[in-house]
Amino acid sequence: MADDVVRNATAALKAKGMWDDTLIVLTSDNGGPSGTDADSSNNFPLRGGKYSDLEGGVRAAGLVAGGFLPDAARGRTLDGAAAYVHICDWYATFARLAGVDAADDASDADGRPLPAVDSLDVWDFLSGAAAASPRTEIVLTAGRHQPGGSGGGFIGGRYKVVFNAQSPAIWNGPEYPNGTKPAPISTDCGASGCLFDVVGDPSEYVDLAATLPDVLANLTARWQAAAATAYQT
Repeated sequence: MADDVVRNATAALKAKGMWDDTLIVLTSDNGGPSGTDADSSNNFPLRGGKYSDLEGGVRAAGLVAGGFLPDAARGRTLDGAAAYVHICDWYATFARLAGVDAADDASDADGRPLPAVDSLDVWDFLSGAAAASPRTEIVLTAGRHQPGGSGGGFIGGRYKVVFNAQSPAIWNGPEYPNGTKPAPISTDCGASGCLFDVVGDPSEYVDLAATLPDVLANLTARWQAAAATAYQT
């Protein structure tokens, strides 16, 4: 079990006098695969799961611990629009802690210069030296990796826009499977997109696209600008 592995590693590090210089990060790269069978994960209260850009697919739990973590930063829960951390941000954060430059001016195999590193250093936020994360926007492309999928989306502040087909798009109950059939299995936000307040409505029940057209337009423009810079080998 993972708990046993972490406990044994922690004990070994302490026994060797290395614990005070150790930082432990446990994180997921996506939500659990959510479906309608007994083998599915449960992302309650979030909607959807792996392969969708809904919160159940892209909002993942993370944990930072270890003797290197300042005492004032321990036992805290960081959440909300000021607490965004993308999985790519661990690169710049670890590079800073290791005393190396996270920038990359290398070229690919075809001689094309690689784009700037997207990672942001979030150590000041995690350690308690800064009140908010430097990460304020997140580009979402999970749906594009789904067979036949054409999703995508963008988070800016407390709002998120998602586009086209999103599947799975179910809401699980607190206990699942529980003999009920979740619905809908998928949803289609079309090219115009669905808009959600992921701070006030993390379960994404209310589509605000018609209510907040200016917010929708702004996030759509930010998504289009980000998509135009996408690098693909």
